[in-house]
Amino acid sequence: MPFAYRLDTDIKIFYQLVYGHCTFSDLFSPSLKPELKPGVRPRVKFIIDSRLGDLETDEEGMKFFVKSMKELKKTGFQLEPAAFLTTKKGLAIFIRSLELIVDDDVELHQAFSTLDEALLWLGEMENSQAIYRIHDELLEELRSEHGEINDFQRGTAG
Repeated sequence: MPFAYRLDTDIKIFYQLVYGHCTFSDLFSPSLKPELKPGVRPRVKFIIDSRLGDLETDEEGMKFFVKSMKELKKTGFQLEPAAFLTTKKGLAIFIRSLELIVDDDVELHQAFSTLDEALLWLGEMENSQAIYRIHDELLEELRSEHGEINDFQRGTAG
């Protein structure tokens, strides 16, 4: 898979880094693992970083996301905030649209262009060093597994 993730239970952060081409369905595949299901894992704040990737918004992934969020809300589970990092304005608009479909009362999903903006919104500036370290470790892991990516692989070639 062209992404890696880390669940840090000490600082209560789930960081997912997209590297290259990835579908929205792929992005949410870790949530199917038993140890990552919301009722099992500790409450966390999410950072989904697609700045180095090309995130394809497939219909199946969108439906899965909306259905999952609505089902969680029905159980009384309090949804957790998720910061999406992207350099693409279209993806930021897409995230806002999903937010309106899931819940138009509370803003829990927001798109940002920098990690610092996301950390500020999440209220996690005091954990910024640990979160940047997680980012760097995930990036190193992905580079060693997939090599360096170029603009063509990232989907940003002119």
